[in-house]
Order: sequence, then structure tokens, then C-alpha cells
Amino acid sequence: MPAESTREYIGSAEAMAIIGLSRTTFYRRVKHGDIPCVRAIHRWIFHRETLIAWRDKMLAPSRAAP
Repeated sequence: MPAESTREYIGSAEAMAIIGLSRTTFYRRVKHGDIPCVRAIHRWIFHRETLIAWRDKMLAPSRAAP
């Protein structure tokens, strides 16, 4: 198993790939606080498991009763 796939924290490029957003949309949502992340000096970093859970929650169908 490659070492990169076991990292807990990832950078923006990998986070964009996991979420599937364009660069512009991704950074807009990061700046608005919509995507869970941490600012570390001059970089945004993302906890892989938290990001995947957030993505799955956003993609889940609404459970609201009709």
C-alpha cells in the first residue's frame, strides 16, 4: 500500500479530487467555511476521514418527509 494513501492529513489537490469540485468552487467553499479544514501557515490542510465523512453526508439523499 502506498504511503500517500495512509496519510491522515492531505493537501488541497487531493481534497479536491476526493470531493470532486472544480478548483474555483473548492476554494470558494473553503474560504466560506463550508468544507472542514485547517489553515496551517500558508496552506489549507484537510483530515482525510473527516473530509470523506463530510462528502458522504453532502451526497446523501435528504431524509425529509414529503
